[in-house]
Amino acid sequence: VSAVDFQKLSGSRLYDGAPNVWDDVEDTEIPSLQRFLHECVLSKRFARASASMTNLVNFCDMLESFLAPDTHMGQGAMDKGALRARAKSSYLKIERELNTAIERHSKTLSTKMEGHFEGVIGPQLQSGAQQASHMCMETA
Repeated sequence: VSAVDFQKLSGSRLYDGAPNVWDDVEDTEIPSLQRFLHECVLSKRFARASASMTNLVNFCDMLESFLAPDTHMGQGAMDKGALRARAKSSYLKIERELNTAIERHSKTLSTKMEGHFEGVIGPQLQSGAQQASHMCMETA
């Protein structure tokens, strides 16, 4: 792995001379290392998000079961009914707050993704298409 050659080949060190060892950015193995690290981070984020969603679904299932009416009313049914009413009220409040938070975060994520695409990915795609077009014209 040659960080200096990577910087020279990728244009980070414009005035530091030519690369000493590698002629291609991929040969420095830095891009491979970057991809590997990104995949590690994304897989951990996915696992955490997935576990959180599973826990949330399980919580909602348990709460729904708790709020469901008893098929056989026994001793203390009145107390349980009052408890259910309070729990249902709290659940509905949390549900509204959660829906609002999810909607807000979804919009923020969407805006960030669109901005990243327009500011980074789109220009790179355009640049790549132009380079490919020039290369086609040169080889034709």
